[in-house]
Amino acid sequence: MKIAIDLRSAEGEKAGKGWFTFNIVREILKNDTENEYILYARSGIAGFEEFKRVCFKVISGKGPLWHLFVMRDLKKENIDVFVAPSSFIIPALMSVKKTKSIVVVHDMIAFLFPENHYMKAVLLERLLMKRALSKANKILAVSENTKKDLIEKFRIDPDKIKIANCAAAEDFKVLDE
Repeated sequence: MKIAIDLRSAEGEKAGKGWFTFNIVREILKNDTENEYILYARSGIAGFEEFKRVCFKVISGKGPLWHLFVMRDLKKENIDVFVAPSSFIIPALMSVKKTKSIVVVHDMIAFLFPENHYMKAVLLERLLMKRALSKANKILAVSENTKKDLIEKFRIDPDKIKIANCAAAEDFKVLDE
C-alpha cells in the first residue's frame, strides 16, 4: 500500500503538533516493514534518513498552491491513504473515491475557545474541519476529551474515531540519582 503523509508541521522548529507528527511518523516507519511511504514537505526534514521505503517530496508553493500541488501529486502517485496530522485542507478538498484519508485532531480550540487561537486557524478550521472529518475514513484524536468534543460538535460515529495519545520522546526518562 502507498501511504502519503503531510510532514510540514515537523519542519524546522517544532511545537506540539510538530513533535507529534515527527515522532509518530518515525514510529510508524520503524514498525511498518510492508508499506511504501511518501512524505510531503516544503523543505527537507532531518531524522528520516535510515528508512528505505520512504520517498521525500519537497513541494514548493505557498498557501493554497502547496495543497493543490500535493493533491495533484497524490493522484499521479496513485496513493492509497493520505494522513493529515495537522491540517484539514487536503482531506476536505480531495476526492474520497480513490484515496482514503486519516485526519488527526489535536483539539477543538477553534470552536471552543476561538479567542485563544490564531484567527487564520480559526477561520480555516471552522470552514474545513467538518468536511474533512465527514470525508475521512478514520479520525485520530489525541485524547478521550477531544474524541468526546468531536462526537458532540459534529455527531461523528464514535467507532470512526481512534485515540492516539501523545507520548514522551525517548529522551525523557527517569534519571538515576
